[in-house]
Amino acid sequence: MGRAVGSQTLKAVIRGARNQAIHWEEGQCRPATVQVFQGLAQDFGAPFGDYSTANLAMPVITLLGWRTYDDYVADMRRFS
Repeated sequence: MGRAVGSQTLKAVIRGARNQAIHWEEGQCRPATVQVFQGLAQDFGAPFGDYSTANLAMPVITLLGWRTYDDYVADMRRFS
């Protein structure tokens, strides 16, 4: 599951963010993605409430603290 990101698991945030980044232009996200971004908006505020009008991949990466490849790898190793 990885570390907590606000009130959610890292796994849930990664999956929701991946789906949002790919499908946001369709105008309606799936319920699980909506739930993730509503949670992010509640926990962290703007811009996470804009999940149906903008690609939020970069704000999520910033929130996760993935400034370098090593930052990303450190989180991925927590899953093993």
